[in-house]
Amino acid sequence: MYFPSLFQEFFIEGEGFGEFKLNGQPNFFPDMVIYFPIYALIRSIVWSGIIYSLVQVSIFIIIIFQLAKELLPQEKVKIASSLVVFIFTFIIGSAAFGKEWIIPFQILSNGFHTSAFILALLALLFYLKINEDTKKLISLLGLAVFIGTLNDGLFSVLFVIPFLITIFVSSFLIKKTKPLVLAGVVITASLFAQAIYRAIGECTSWSFIKQGYSLSVPMWKKSAAVFFEMWSSHLFSFNFNTFISIVGLSAIGQSLFCIRKRYLLKMNLFFVAFVIATVFTPLLLGTLDNPFKLRYSVFVFYFAPIILCINSTHIFSMRYIERYAITLSLVLAVVLGLMVGKLDKNVVMSRATEYQPQRVKDIDLLCDKVPGLKNGVSTYWSAKQTTYFSSSGVKIYAIYYPELKPNLYTGHNKWWYYGKDDGLEQEFNFVVMNKPEDTLLLKKEYPQIDFDVYNEGGTYLVIMPTFKFGKGIDGPIFSN
Repeated sequence: MYFPSLFQEFFIEGEGFGEFKLNGQPNFFPDMVIYFPIYALIRSIVWSGIIYSLVQVSIFIIIIFQLAKELLPQEKVKIASSLVVFIFTFIIGSAAFGKEWIIPFQILSNGFHTSAFILALLALLFYLKINEDTKKLISLLGLAVFIGTLNDGLFSVLFVIPFLITIFVSSFLIKKTKPLVLAGVVITASLFAQAIYRAIGECTSWSFIKQGYSLSVPMWKKSAAVFFEMWSSHLFSFNFNTFISIVGLSAIGQSLFCIRKRYLLKMNLFFVAFVIATVFTPLLLGTLDNPFKLRYSVFVFYFAPIILCINSTHIFSMRYIERYAITLSLVLAVVLGLMVGKLDKNVVMSRATEYQPQRVKDIDLLCDKVPGLKNGVSTYWSAKQTTYFSSSGVKIYAIYYPELKPNLYTGHNKWWYYGKDDGLEQEFNFVVMNKPEDTLLLKKEYPQIDFDVYNEGGTYLVIMPTFKFGKGIDGPIFSN
């Protein structure tokens, strides 16, 4: 809901442009550049998401092809690229077979962290192309690092740290390399981007959500517990996660072998450094408070197949590869056939054209039944879904429950709660509950208020006296 709400705010509502609170990782490029024109033309959250996914995956494949082209002889480029596409078809298609959704989801989603990985691959491509006579490529590398760091702080983990480790180690293994110039360009570009990021937050009316981390012993212990739970679950779950984990381990082992043999040395050094940085940085920063934080490290599962396929194509002869090309093609055809066979075409089309979360359907029905509704409030996810999927045009904004305090944490604008500068204040008179027991919490918080409860399906709507929010006032202001 992040990009649709940004589009609504920037280009439709307009007046709250300067007050919007952006994600800590704003995803300026290429996410906004791609998504906004698509959404402007389609004006459908579902279809714009689908088209965005296709564009994002296409960019990803093009960069992979260019990496293979840079590293391999011409006759092997298409083979390596085809192998990578085969594995990624399986990764994305795995969503149709089981509940392991986070790995295929990340590469298809918008406004998450995938653009940081794509920009890391692009910066890596520039690095691999650089030789002593390519000043233009050094400038492009610096530009990619600047954009990547400004776009998403995770870029530093996905590229800057692995890159610095790579050139440091390669300077010992390859005496001819001159790492200081490249290191200086990357560090300077990264620091400059961080300075611009802070300047945007401090010198403009925009603001970014602060990103926290903890170097305390209690958080390290908690992160360590989640770390071992998360990775052991992936390795020993005996499903798709186990398969992709084995691919990752195989890629690491193969890269260490290639480093020893000096095969594709820069690429393999970078991959090993990438794995170390991506897997262990969240643990060292104490940010692993739940297994869903795998999203910071999921890119290992994307990079591993790329490395495995490129290294395998480099090591084995063309005759050996061609022997199994027909078998791989047949396997791919079977996988695609199973994926398509698992899908109900009518369900797919209806979800794409008419999709509404069940909670939103319930709220729309309640709005038809209950007269006099103004604006509503609810918890974060319920509010986001309803405002952008409601067919009745109902507006529900996020609050902290049961205190009914405005939630300005992410992707929200102050005027949604306080009203615009034209003097018109926002008025609210209902709350959407997550579960019926929540009414008890609300009654305990505001014992003096009388309210009525309506329900539809599993959704509960509480009608209250009209209230407003005031700047600097901690909680709602009731009219009577």
